[in-house]
Amino acid sequence: MLKRYVIVFIVLAGLLTGCSQQRKTTTAVSSKITADTTAIPALPAEAIYLIGQEWIAIHDSTTAKYHTPIANQVRNNQTTMDEYLDQRLTEFYPQLAYPGYVNKVMRIAEWSMLQAAPQQNIISNIGAELPNGAQAVNMASLELTQEEFIRINQLNRMAASADFADKDALDSLRLQVNNVEDTLSVWETENAGISIMLTFGPNIYMRVMQCKIRAEQMAQYYYGDATTYGRRGDAFKHIFVNAMLRKYTNRLMAWLVMDVYWEYASPNAPCDHYMDLHNNTIGRQTRYKAFTHTVESELPSWMQMAANIHSYIEDTTHNSVYHSWDLTTPSIVVKDAEKRTSNQQYIIWNQGDKTIP
Repeated sequence: MLKRYVIVFIVLAGLLTGCSQQRKTTTAVSSKITADTTAIPALPAEAIYLIGQEWIAIHDSTTAKYHTPIANQVRNNQTTMDEYLDQRLTEFYPQLAYPGYVNKVMRIAEWSMLQAAPQQNIISNIGAELPNGAQAVNMASLELTQEEFIRINQLNRMAASADFADKDALDSLRLQVNNVEDTLSVWETENAGISIMLTFGPNIYMRVMQCKIRAEQMAQYYYGDATTYGRRGDAFKHIFVNAMLRKYTNRLMAWLVMDVYWEYASPNAPCDHYMDLHNNTIGRQTRYKAFTHTVESELPSWMQMAANIHSYIEDTTHNSVYHSWDLTTPSIVVKDAEKRTSNQQYIIWNQGDKTIP
């Protein structure tokens, strides 16, 4: 059994790097681009999703985009999704993206995977942590709100149309909910998640981003601005997003997103790093069934999950462990304390009395 999971892990690592091989030059790039190629700036997630859906439409004969000269050229050139994404992001954001941007993101994803494996003893514990590694992604309904439904449909229609959108077209999208028109709310910016889209497709990428947005929104609803620097709102956010990712994708995806892509692509101080990893596991594994238990209600299940997790977080007497760490606490001290903490209890290192620079 263990051997099978090790094989799954190795195959997955191969998937993460395989998309970026055998690149082709499909278009000339303007010499006016002056982006800092030593950096990997985060870009609007809607644009990343839209471009991924464009590439799919280019290969789908039922769409208007399929029959355009540009689509025919992309197919004739056998342009891969990562090549197409690199090209289009440079067109959308010439001062931020650059030729080779996507390849650099994928190299960071590969590096993050290599960092995560020995740090978390994945090979020796893979049977316990990733028992669903080989299963298909769970396509349970995301239970979209009206705003979310309109937003995703607008992006899908734009991707399938005969026109090739630019930044202005994306920025011009409007929502009309309950007869009130508003600008399209932003999915924030993202870079590490590009590896998710290239490996698993834009629909899974959308699910991941939606889980992230909901976790941040509900954390702010319950805890205001106290959602970072080791406070309860920070713990809530990590536990909630992991529970949602497992429910709407699977446990392996939750681990990849939270413990690999986002945790290692943007390194934290040891106090934040080990608190996050500990609380991530609680959300997707040790307390998952309790958090996802719902009763008949008018609320969507993800909001009931949020309420369950909030109740768990608020019971600080039984469910929390406070460690007196700060941003300067050495990794060896933090790691040892985290190992000795029950996997049924969440960790915080700031009770709100610490001033963070």
